[in-house]
Amino acid sequence: MAKEAEMSDSRNVVNTGFVGFDKLTGGLRGGDLVCLASRPGTGKSSLALNIAFNVATAERPKAVLIFSLELTAIQVAARLYALKTGTPSWRDADDSWPAASSALNDVPFYIVDKGGLGVKDMAVVGRKMKDEPRRREPVGMVIVDYFQLVGGPGGWAGDRAGEMRLIAQGLKALARELDAPILVVSQLARRAPKNGEPESPRVDDLREAHAIVECADVVALLHRPGNGRPNMPLGEREEAELLVVKNKRGPRGVVRLDFFKDSLRFRER
Repeated sequence: MAKEAEMSDSRNVVNTGFVGFDKLTGGLRGGDLVCLASRPGTGKSSLALNIAFNVATAERPKAVLIFSLELTAIQVAARLYALKTGTPSWRDADDSWPAASSALNDVPFYIVDKGGLGVKDMAVVGRKMKDEPRRREPVGMVIVDYFQLVGGPGGWAGDRAGEMRLIAQGLKALARELDAPILVVSQLARRAPKNGEPESPRVDDLREAHAIVECADVVALLHRPGNGRPNMPLGEREEAELLVVKNKRGPRGVVRLDFFKDSLRFRER
């Protein structure tokens, strides 16, 4: 109870732009650690960027700090540009960079694309932004993409599961320090399709990364039942589900989404 009271004291309330999800969670708050997980190729990074875009372009925008440990800053910017303009995401990222840079110039995104960053490295960047509000907007939200690529603490001699527990605990502490929700993208293990259709994801699929569930305030699993179907046209709408399987401030539930592969856009049904 004490943790929930502390969690809800923050004045930094962030709406993701997905009304069903925001109703379940009451909005994300400063100090929250949120896990967004799915199997490879399902669109978890795209959904995280959809949320980042909604937060940074809302009527009352908030700065979003993105730690991209897999995609380059140019690739992330190209995806955000596709969300803003509807430009197909499959265009070459380098070709779209000048237009993307110009179009996103007034949107408070800050992208750090150095691989292998640890929690301490992220804390240095976050503190710098927090301590210099006259030069930059304070951090309203942090995205980490993705959990399994976060560098571990130096000198750790234990197993990988223990290392990931320390990383998860560090991210939770950082969310509290920055008074900003941290949305952590995570991989789920693959499962063989059942009757030709991919099975709904389960928390157990996190396996050695399960420590993020213990530390997280909200855990949501992204599922696209039709993912992997051959010859699906790029412009066609595809159904998706966001399964909220842990929610410290409210009920669990399912948010039904549509996914547009050409622009990597998710829209609530």
